[in-house]
Amino acid sequence: MAMPVRTEDDPEAAECCPLLFQVFLALVFLAPLPLGGNRPWAWGALEIGVFLLFGLGYWRAARMESIDDAFATHYRMPALLWLLWSLYPLAQATPLPEPLLGLLSRSTLELRVLTGWEDPSGPISLDRHETLQAWLKGMAYCGAFWLTLAWTTSQQRLKWLMLTVVGSGVFQALYGLLMVRNDPNWTVSGTYVNRNHLAGLLEMTIPMGIGLMIGWMKSRRSANDEKRLLDWIAEWLRTASGRRGILSVVLVVMLLALFLTQSRAGNACLLLALVVVTLLARWREGEFSLSREKRLVAPLLAISVMIGAWYGLGHLTGRLLQTNLHGEGRLMISLRSLAIVKDYYWFGSGAGTFGWIYPRYAGEESAVTFLDHAHNDHVEILVEQGVVGYGLLAGILIYCWIFILQGYMRRRDPFMRGVTFGSLVATLALSLHALFDFNFQIPANALYFVVVLAMGMRASVLPARRSALSAYYNTGAISRSARQGGTDNEH
Repeated sequence: MAMPVRTEDDPEAAECCPLLFQVFLALVFLAPLPLGGNRPWAWGALEIGVFLLFGLGYWRAARMESIDDAFATHYRMPALLWLLWSLYPLAQATPLPEPLLGLLSRSTLELRVLTGWEDPSGPISLDRHETLQAWLKGMAYCGAFWLTLAWTTSQQRLKWLMLTVVGSGVFQALYGLLMVRNDPNWTVSGTYVNRNHLAGLLEMTIPMGIGLMIGWMKSRRSANDEKRLLDWIAEWLRTASGRRGILSVVLVVMLLALFLTQSRAGNACLLLALVVVTLLARWREGEFSLSREKRLVAPLLAISVMIGAWYGLGHLTGRLLQTNLHGEGRLMISLRSLAIVKDYYWFGSGAGTFGWIYPRYAGEESAVTFLDHAHNDHVEILVEQGVVGYGLLAGILIYCWIFILQGYMRRRDPFMRGVTFGSLVATLALSLHALFDFNFQIPANALYFVVVLAMGMRASVLPARRSALSAYYNTGAISRSARQGGTDNEH
């Protein structure tokens, strides 16, 4: 059942920041500060905050008897998939009789017998406590996803949430750059313990900043419009001193911080995602479709690389050149973990149990090094949740990506198009990075992922402001035939 929300025509929904929405923005901004939220008290506070906001928001909307039919229509399928995936760890933690446990997970039953349990019946999970903790985290992420969808009911609210996400990335970048002089290797980690996890956050905040820039950029003038040199200089000065100039500096600072995390996968995955989504713009109709992404992404990357080279990009380059897949411990961990997948193929060993089961397959290595994560989120999810749980999560992401991609291809409002662009790049980059690290096990990064994903889905169908469409058409960037062809699909 969809969460009741205020509709777009309601003046109260159009307000920029009512109290609950302000608290939600504060929660999003503060989530990465305590070590990425990767401490029990930090993720406990995050869960309580999300659950309280969800409960208060649902009560308030239900009390006003306001239900958005379009909300239920567009998001019914992801609602079902999110619900199934959120309840899946709870099913893993539910005690089962011995015959049923043997039918669903023979490896779990054999392990319980081997370790001397008096009663071999029990849950599929090898550690019920850890699985219940993972279930609560999953419910909090699901709640944040729906809060984003339910409360970004106007372009103004969507803009404030984007500014909050980008502001969080800027804070982490500046804090990391200020602290970098204390590190002889010039490594930026922000408030995170692991620099790769700061890279994961920046992989999401940078594309959302680029999305803001796409929405704020002026459309290219037609060839008939002539400009004198003084006009070009005046316009450049206005841009440099305005919000676009400030945002350009902010983006360069975040890109510099990303370079200095020296995260090979983080930098490579963001670049790949930017290239892929920018090339998708070629499929859009009209010459306007090729202007903004191409005009923005390449110069921004070039400036950032030049500045990064001055401040120590060589450290990252050196790490890239020294990469040896055969010598990488992460690859060996993933290969050993595949043996666990084979034994717990369908339903997994239980969410949150990787650290419990891995030593049985690591041999002598487990006596030297303790690992609680696989350094590959895809493999770890397969180990803990099996093909069924991984399939549910993959189904959610694929459905959402197709939904957002359709919106990106269809939308003509520059701001909405920028949000969908940023959402696609950010979520694709972190999903690729998940092949080499465990960013999805860091609560703040997982929270930002679902929030950014929901922002892209909301921007795919959220009505555009008439003033924005009028300004767009008046630029002459789209032909009269394209206007009459009905390709806008704006509501």
